[in-house]
Amino acid sequence: MVIIVFLFLTYLCSAFNDSGSISVNRNNTGDIITGIVTTVMVLLGNIAYWLAYYPGGFNLDALGQWDQAHGYWELDNWHPIITTIIYWGLTRISDTLAFCIFSQILLFSLVFGVFMYNLTKLGISRGLLIVISACVAINPAVCMNNVCLIKDVYFTIGVMWLSVLLAKIYASDGYWIDKWRNIAHIVIASVFVMLTRHNGFLFVFPMFVMLLVNYREKFKRLLFSLIFTVVGLALIVGPVFEIAHVRRHENVLGEIIGIPMGAMVNAYVNDYDNTPEEVKNLLETIAEREIWNKSYRTGEWDSCKWDMDTDIILQETGLKNILRMFFDTAKAYPEAVFQSVRENTRIVWQLVGRIKWAPWVYIESPNEYEIKENHVPVAESIVGKIIKKSYSIELAPFIWEIGIQLTLLSICGALISAAGSSKGHVFLVPVFTYAIGTMLLLSGPNYRYFYYISVIELPFLAILLTDLFKKRETNGKNEI
Repeated sequence: MVIIVFLFLTYLCSAFNDSGSISVNRNNTGDIITGIVTTVMVLLGNIAYWLAYYPGGFNLDALGQWDQAHGYWELDNWHPIITTIIYWGLTRISDTLAFCIFSQILLFSLVFGVFMYNLTKLGISRGLLIVISACVAINPAVCMNNVCLIKDVYFTIGVMWLSVLLAKIYASDGYWIDKWRNIAHIVIASVFVMLTRHNGFLFVFPMFVMLLVNYREKFKRLLFSLIFTVVGLALIVGPVFEIAHVRRHENVLGEIIGIPMGAMVNAYVNDYDNTPEEVKNLLETIAEREIWNKSYRTGEWDSCKWDMDTDIILQETGLKNILRMFFDTAKAYPEAVFQSVRENTRIVWQLVGRIKWAPWVYIESPNEYEIKENHVPVAESIVGKIIKKSYSIELAPFIWEIGIQLTLLSICGALISAAGSSKGHVFLVPVFTYAIGTMLLLSGPNYRYFYYISVIELPFLAILLTDLFKKRETNGKNEI
């Protein structure tokens, strides 16, 4: 396992070290120092949160993967098997939750630092990168997720990895793709992102579409990259899973009908008399009415679906019939459907309003591993003050509102479009596609699905706006 980790880190460093055709006249020593400083800043910030919630967050999902990593359950891909394998490897070194959490925040910090190092190569101010790193280092929306044993941390690490490669393609005007080893880098990073979250394809495929559209002169190589990515993923989830006896994710339908089911339950709970009979029959086949009334929270299918054995019933009903019943419910009681959809999706589009999606860092109790909370009081006090301040009227919109972050990215996109450039959209379109697609597929205001946006938002803005200002400055000089 140690050899595998060493080879992986060596590969990661080589992937980031290859600057392709990017050439900015900078002091390399200063760039390296910037990379080191930003790594240390983010690591120290995450360590503060780790100590405040020591040994880290360990929810029911993590418990299931922990059981698999310790050989008590058969391997399954319900929660991505790649993270289970990572946990297995880490527990061979030190079989503690604290070590696993520290390892993931260390990897997060290293990749972020390498990200910042590469952005210095694009001519972005080192001072600006230090400020960005400070924002990430103390951001509770980022760090409270990072100290939990959840797949979203490795998904975020994978997106940062991909973002570095996108920056290389963007800065080299596509010539970075000319090397086959660089194609291998983007293929492996893309497969990793899709293996860490089942909906990772909502980021990866739009990314490839934008690359193909904006770098037509590299169309053939980019197409090969996409094909290799699809084939690589298919081989892993196909033959490799079969050989390793990995049980596949069986709740696909339940994952993609959150909005329709949430809307139907909302009508059922709040206006039983006006709910279509067919909808009543479906829901009462799943559970009794008093259970729905007790478990359901407005707009959140997630608030009740895990308490009920819905898989077989929903599969037998079929997607077509479920969607038909959803539209019948919308006709009979549009207010309930509107309320449900609004509550279910507002985590993505809300700019100002009630926030109820802060991460909850806790230890699943009871657990047979005797993992218990052992918070460090000093760190807990400091972090508590930061979190409390994060809900202030001046900070909350920028820390907790995904809608604000997407709005800023939208403004940036409008500016680069107005300047006659579309290549910068390779950064923006995947983010928006993932946000909107995930909002529609997954049910409930769960911040961890989207927290990676808080990590890459400021770096993306720095890349695009710095490039935009440079082009305007160059055009101004040419006009003179």
